[in-house]
Amino acid sequence: MTDEQRDAVCILAHVYLRNGRADLALPLLMALCSLFPSDGSALALLSWALLANGDGRAASRAATEASMLQLRPEQKRGVFLIKSKALWQLGSTEESRAALDEYRKLQHEFS
Repeated sequence: MTDEQRDAVCILAHVYLRNGRADLALPLLMALCSLFPSDGSALALLSWALLANGDGRAASRAATEASMLQLRPEQKRGVFLIKSKALWQLGSTEESRAALDEYRKLQHEFS
């Protein structure tokens, strides 16, 4: 798969997610992340898709992995927001608040 093809899959998945079709984005992103496990952008989108599909545990794991990879500042902020929501969904309120604090810190640093 070329970089252009990978980018096209990410764009399509993003469009699906923005239009409430996480069910269509999820298989694309799972396949993409299996081909490119160190692609932070794809992993960040995967965490969003997992959260939107109700899998908070997997979303939290994917967000944690994505946060350790190279991301643009706005992507890194989004990953911590997704992680916070996923942890809240799981009932881990303290960890959720810590992730939200990290989101706020990054928001302040890069605004």
